[in-house]
Amino acid sequence: MRVVEHRHRLGTRWRRLVAGRQALLTLARLAAGFVVGTTTVYRYVAEAVDLLAALALTLADAR
Repeated sequence: MRVVEHRHRLGTRWRRLVAGRQALLTLARLAAGFVVGTTTVYRYVAEAVDLLAALALTLADAR
């Protein structure tokens, strides 16, 4: 869903891949680049996002 939102912000009308396939391709490229499985890359990305979200300010604190 984040890819779709990002595409809307960019004003992108057409892409060869749908958003889900684009995300899968990105994970596959990361996996190949680091010689690990796609599942491992997905888990690492999810862990990093969770960590960053936990460190971020809340909307109330950011004001």
